[in-house]
Parts: sequence; structure tokens; C-alpha cells
Amino acid sequence: MKKLLTVCTLLALLSAPASALQLSGDWTTGFVFGSGSLTSRSALTLQLDLSGWALTGTWSFTEAGLGVEEFSFQGWLGPLGIDAGASFRT
Repeated sequence: MKKLLTVCTLLALLSAPASALQLSGDWTTGFVFGSGSLTSRSALTLQLDLSGWALTGTWSFTEAGLGVEEFSFQGWLGPLGIDAGASFRT
């Protein structure tokens, strides 16, 4: 009986952080008509949320390949708000 109680307690402790984790994403595609040519653009965005902290990554694609990578990090540490980001062109 004690082993069953111990196993249930461990499972509850291990599953609690997983319930606060959320992964979401978005894929957008568009076409631009202009100057007699057709160009396409796509973007993939993934966001990971965990207990009030958010990590977001966005990848933008053009016909030539990967165009821009953007990363952002947001959260709160007590009364201090933290917001950081980086953007890379390839």
C-alpha cells in the first residue's frame, strides 16, 4: 500500500509542471502579384509558454529560402518584466 501511495505521489509531482506547459504554432502563406510576377512568402511561428514565461520563434521563408529568423523571450520575475529578442537575416 505504501508503494502505491509513493508511486501516485511521484506521478502527481512529475505531471504538475507538464500541465502548465503549452506549445502553439502558426503557419501562414501568401502570394504577391506585382510587376508581372508571382512571389510567395511563408512564415512559421512557434510559441512555448510555461508558467508565465513565453519563448517565441518565427521563421520567414521566401522563394530564395530562409529569409528572417526572429526569437523573443518574455516573462516576469516578481515586479520586474523581462523582454528580450533577436532577429537574424540570412
